[in-house]
Amino acid sequence: KRLFMSYILVGDGEYTTNATFTVRGKQNGGAEQDLFTTTFRDLKLKRNSRTNVVGNIVNSGLSSN
Repeated sequence: KRLFMSYILVGDGEYTTNATFTVRGKQNGGAEQDLFTTTFRDLKLKRNSRTNVVGNIVNSGLSSN
């Protein structure tokens, strides 16, 4: 099992939006498919000045496995 975390980068100000997230993968060795979808309604987004994403940390160490 793997757990992934992503950032949603936003500009200055506050935003309210709907966001749909879909998890894709293979089940029982079959073809890749949508495994799970959920929607968050009235999601409030605000810039987080405490978190810094720098350099190639976003894509370092990625593999196709």
